[in-house]
This record gives sequence, structure tokens and C-alpha cells, in this order.
Amino acid sequence: MIASGQPNELLICCPFCLQRGKSPDTEYKLGFNIRNGKAHCFRCNWSSRKGYYDLGLVDGGRPTLDLEPERQQEAAALPEDFQLLHDATGHWENVARRYLSERRITWEQIKTHEIGMSLLGKTGYRVVFPVRDRSGILLGWSARSFVGSETPKWLHSVGLRSGFWARRGGDRVVIVEGIFDALAVERIPIEGLAVIALLGTRLTEEKRKDLTRYESVVMWLDSDAAGKKGMIELADLLAETARIEYVYGSTKDPGSMDARELEAAYRSKRRWTSMAFVGGR
Repeated sequence: MIASGQPNELLICCPFCLQRGKSPDTEYKLGFNIRNGKAHCFRCNWSSRKGYYDLGLVDGGRPTLDLEPERQQEAAALPEDFQLLHDATGHWENVARRYLSERRITWEQIKTHEIGMSLLGKTGYRVVFPVRDRSGILLGWSARSFVGSETPKWLHSVGLRSGFWARRGGDRVVIVEGIFDALAVERIPIEGLAVIALLGTRLTEEKRKDLTRYESVVMWLDSDAAGKKGMIELADLLAETARIEYVYGSTKDPGSMDARELEAAYRSKRRWTSMAFVGGR
């Protein structure tokens, strides 16, 4: 990061150029105003009014630099038309609940996690999952289309760098990729088991800080190349602070398993070693 010579403005290498079809930025083409939070890349044309969050300049969901309280609240706020599904009635509400039922989400989970829906704007026709920290403070949201035609299928609130906690507390934590995976593992009848969805395979600093609280970690990422790579990276980052086990090899991810399959898969976990995936395992 370098100063641009303009008041309150910094120039940085844009992290979004590659995503937008450009080669990686090495010429500091993204301008960021530290006073108002606006950011714009003069190479790929990415822009944001919430640069603090979209550029990851936060710590545990809170800005590392001064940011107006109303802007902090806006970044974490649920969609304006958000409504809780256990309270809502109507055609689309029933469609959303039926979708969740097909994904094996229980009525108790809908109420406990305050799962809701939105019909307007970018979150329209999506089930909305509030994302909170371990103490229950709202950090943002993750939304999944329930009509099958929305692209992308998942959307996240700006700057969201924390995982989705399906179950907090406990002395052992299970790490999965997606929210439906986490809600599935939550239903395994084992006491003292915390469950977090990384919302992908990447371990941000915020997620790492949460996970270092646990002395026992079970990695249960999808059984594909990305999941294997993710578990190797997770093990490298967490090995110094935790005893690590892993579940791997099923043709299904946790969110697609029934109760018997989930419990059997969890019971099959094994101790992590550097040779875990030698020979295909």
C-alpha cells in the first residue's frame, strides 16, 4: 500500500482484477479514500462505497480504522425486507420453507438460527441466514436462492470474513464448508460439539482466531480437490494449537446426508497426519 499524494487517499494493488478477467494488478491501480471509505480501481473498474469492508480492513467484524458507527451498522444490517420464516405467511414464504425442508433443515433450526427470507433487491427470492459471532453479535448475512434460477446461488454481505456458527460452545469444533453442511452436522446427537461453516475453504484471520480456542478440531470439508487442498491448509494453520482429526472419502457432502449417514461419517473420522492423502486418502 502506498500514498497517492492526494489528501486522504491511498493506492493499492487491486485484489479484484483477476476475478474480473484482468491479469493481477502490480501497479497500484486501486484508489481508496480513508475518510469516506470509497474505493475504485482504474484498471478493472471495480468500485465500492464500503471499501473498509470489501477490502478486508476489519478485525473480527469491526473496523481497524475509524469508521462512522452508522456505516458499521449498515455493513452488518440484514436486508431491508428481511422477515423471519417462522413468523411469515404467504406463497413465497411457503416456497422458501419447502425448499429448506427439502434440504433437511428442521423447524427448530429455522427458529433457533432466525432464518429468514428476502424478496426484493439483490437478495430477492433468497433464504437469508444471519451470521453472528460466537457471542451472538450480528456480523452480516449469507443468502441462498430458493427458486433455482438466481446467479450466483449464494450471496454474502459486504466484507463478511467470519464463518457461520451452527453450534457454539463445546470443547471440540467441526469445520465444514457451507451453511447446509453446518446445519446437518448440528443435528448429530453428540454433546459438546461446536460447528462452523467457513463459507468456502478459506481460513481468514477472524475465523482462525475463533478456531484457536479449541484444542480439538475435526475437519469435514467436501471430498473434492478443493476440499482436500483446504484441509491441508487448515491443518498447517491449526496444528500448533489443536489436535486435528478429519472426515474424508464420502461421495456426499454433509448437507446431502441423512441422519444415519451423518453419524456414521462422523464416527469414521481419523487422526490427521502429513500422510493423510497419500494413496488417494
